Amino acid sequence: MKLVDIFSCISSGATVVAALVAVYALSVWRTQFKYQRKYECILDLRSRLHGASEASMYLSSLREHFGESIRTGVDKDLFQPENFPHDLQRAWWDHLSKLQRTWALLEVTLNKAELKIFTVDPLELQRDMTEYVNEMINLSCGEPRGSLLQLHRLVSTSMVAVEKNTIYSNYSADRH
Repeated sequence: MKLVDIFSCISSGATVVAALVAVYALSVWRTQFKYQRKYECILDLRSRLHGASEASMYLSSLREHFGESIRTGVDKDLFQPENFPHDLQRAWWDHLSKLQRTWALLEVTLNKAELKIFTVDPLELQRDMTEYVNEMINLSCGEPRGSLLQLHRLVSTSMVAVEKNTIYSNYSADRH
């Protein structure tokens, strides 16, 4: 066997080894990329939940809005556009929309077991907020009309429930 044949065999072997190393490196890179994407999605969700003051601000503004109706006994101006807290409502809807987009991305990125770590569900949060607003409307416009104390208790309970949901979700994610 000639020296050229030996170098040719070594060169062929080195090419095969290089191809195997490249395949392994791509597989490791793909796994790293997948986990990096999951990490970024979770950080995005956490930032959305930490900035979830929009719900509390919206509920507080509605408490003042509907409280005025209960105090005065006049509800004809209650739903006039100039009297309603539209800016805070829009801020809440904008926040909810961003939270829903983040959640949809998480649902695509994480598997079912990983999703179970999080207790927050934007649709459930939206349903809860709608229920709280409807209860405030019933207290201020319904028969019999509710009291300011009932309205303040409802809003306080609602705010605690919303904050508990988002804080517990963060706590749950930290533990796993």
